[in-house]
Amino acid sequence: MEQSQQFWKMLLGSNHLVPLIDSPYAVFVDANCLAGEYVTDLATQFPNSRVYGIGRQHNLPANRPANCVFGVEDPVTGTSFASNSCHFVQSRDISSSMRVENWKPYLQELYRILDSGGWIQVLECSVWRQYPDGEGGGYKSWSERIFPYLATVKGVAFSNLEHWLLQWAQDIGFIDIYPINIQIPVGDSDSRIRTILLYSCRLIITSPGPYRSWEALAAESTGSCGI
Repeated sequence: MEQSQQFWKMLLGSNHLVPLIDSPYAVFVDANCLAGEYVTDLATQFPNSRVYGIGRQHNLPANRPANCVFGVEDPVTGTSFASNSCHFVQSRDISSSMRVENWKPYLQELYRILDSGGWIQVLECSVWRQYPDGEGGGYKSWSERIFPYLATVKGVAFSNLEHWLLQWAQDIGFIDIYPINIQIPVGDSDSRIRTILLYSCRLIITSPGPYRSWEALAAESTGSCGI
């Protein structure tokens, strides 16, 4: 399974934090499907529902359930979904590529397609680490230099993203908003999280290369890669 999907699923304990019902009338959407692993996993979990994976680009999984569909669509400029037609929409891992001025149109489109009583799940990792016992081995000072620079160059929102997401969501019309902050104690975390982080590190170093499942990597990995 793709490492980002494995990481989030293990961290949250599920593919979703909101109540979902498996029904022929249910429509679920992943708004940034990328490798498509979340879509196929959710479609397997809810075989009677229709699950769509969209985004500006994506990879089409070879082994995918019949109840999932993939398409190239950009929520920033609008999608082909009818208004109020989707019961669950997920957005994940887009903060490093979403320009600040595109966030509100993006969320507005997800709000438009969401059915009354439906749920949208937005998952993002903060680039700012917290170090209650020290400077984090130099990462803190490094991040204070590099991330403001990247935010300026790329036009993305790295600082106070949680605040801005809440503000934008309220401006658009979302009412029941439940912020959830999950701290990951890197260095003293679950061994499977450590393995996934190690896998991500190796992918950066060795990419491009053949896909390796995290289970296969775990069987051969003994080092911690500084994690």
